[in-house]
This record gives sequence, C-alpha cells and structure tokens, in this order.
Amino acid sequence: MVKPLHKNEDSGFVQHLKERNPDMYIEGWTFYCDVEGHGEFKTLVYDGDFTKATCPRCKECSDREADRARAVREFQDDLVKRYGVPADNAFATFENFEIRDYLGDQVKFEDSLALNATKNLADAVVSGDRYYALRNVTLFGTTGAGKSYLGAAAVAQTVKNGKSALMIADSALLSQVLACGKGKGAEQDQMRKRFEEYSLLVIDDMDHERWHQAKCTFLADLLIARFGAMKQTLILSNRSKDELLPAFGSAVESRLKRGRFITVTGEDRRKRQKMQEVRDEKASEKEAG
Repeated sequence: MVKPLHKNEDSGFVQHLKERNPDMYIEGWTFYCDVEGHGEFKTLVYDGDFTKATCPRCKECSDREADRARAVREFQDDLVKRYGVPADNAFATFENFEIRDYLGDQVKFEDSLALNATKNLADAVVSGDRYYALRNVTLFGTTGAGKSYLGAAAVAQTVKNGKSALMIADSALLSQVLACGKGKGAEQDQMRKRFEEYSLLVIDDMDHERWHQAKCTFLADLLIARFGAMKQTLILSNRSKDELLPAFGSAVESRLKRGRFITVTGEDRRKRQKMQEVRDEKASEKEAG
C-alpha cells in the first residue's frame, strides 16, 4: 500500500514544469510503500490526484513479472507450433503432475512409476547420458491417464535445456509417411533420418494396427534405428502391452524390452477436471443467487 508522507519543497524541475503547464497544479511529494524493502520514494502529483502515485520498485517487480509471463506464453506457443505438444498440455511440467493417491495405492504407485521413468528419460537426454540411461520408455493406459501430459513435460524439459525434441501423434506420423509413398524410396529414407535425429522423440497414441493395415514398416525401422543410435524414445499408447508389443515383430519387441513398460490405470483425469469445473460453476451460481 502506498501512502503520502509530506509535500516536498519545489525543486528547479518542479518549478520548470509549473511554468510550462500553468493550467495544471503540480506538486512534489514523498510517499511510503509498505512492501518490504521498498520504503520511501518521491514522485509528482498532478491536480491533487494521489491515486496515481506508483512505487517505482513495485513497478519494476510488476514489469519483471509481466516479462516472465510473456516468456512463458511464448515458450508454450513454441511447444505447440514447433515441437508438436498438444495445446491443452502446453503448460505441462513434471513438478505439476498429479499423483492420484485418492484412487488407492495401486494407482498412486503407477503414477509415481510413470512420472519417475519419464523424468529420468528426459534427464538422460539433457545430460547426454547415452550409455547407461534407458533409451525407451513405453506408457500404456486408458485415455486421460496422464500419458500425454508426461510426454509434453518431457519435451518441455528437453527443449528448455537446448536439446531437440518432437512430440507427434502416431496417426500424424503415418500420414506423413504415406504422403511419401509406401516404398522405401529416397524421400521416405530422408524422413526417417530426420526423425532419427531428435534427441527425444515422443510418439503419442501409438497403435500398430494402423501401420499393419497400411502395410508399412517405417515405424519399426525408425524405432530400431533410434535404439541403435542411442536416442531416447517415449511411446504412449492406449493399447495394452500384450496387444502392442507382439504386433511390432521380434526385432522391435526385443529392443523395447530393454526399456521400461509401465501401465497406468485409474479414472480419466480430464473427466474429473471437467466435473470439478461444473461443480465449481454451480457453486458460484448458487452464491451469486
């Protein structure tokens, strides 16, 4: 809170302003800001309006906060536009991942395991640990279990630390491949090399049935190549482990098995959040009524 202390004697500058603005009542005042460490400051008061007196240190803090907020928004925009993160998870961080302990010990354990494994994978990318870290983590689970959130958090941590990353939906990857043709032509080889280069690749909503129906081996070749290049890959799937792994074939399955497989269960987080928003809205309407 800012409050006036006393009027100051006119300085040469104040007198000059008065002469330049004869129709305006100008005074120099000393104010006090009760924010810790701010204290007294001097400012001009025009036409007796004390409400416009602003503590310069408060303004500096406000400007810094505005700059930080703008930087966060720009980073989130980049995550969506450049790195493929879904817009609803552009804010995702490992620190804010909810461990759903209200659903019981099993779900709490699964959430913790998924969080730790994904974070360790991203940490390995950032640190450049190519030899001793996990190179694959595969998260299985129903829609809304938090898989995509963790994938987005991994991408955010990776690019924030100057490493390359991409999050792409399995269906979108297949569409790009098919646009190049189903054969192993030069264009498709170039595309595979491009996806091999990312320090972290997150493939969301993986469903090998799509690739099987398209009679395309690009995904299997890509996963084998990334494993051989010691690149970290995070796979997210709504399929079960028993459904997904055999469909890849033994070469891919054996490499993925050297990583971590984690199944996350529990209720849909999005549905729970939506229900809470509806309850909050009804409570607000009841209070207003």
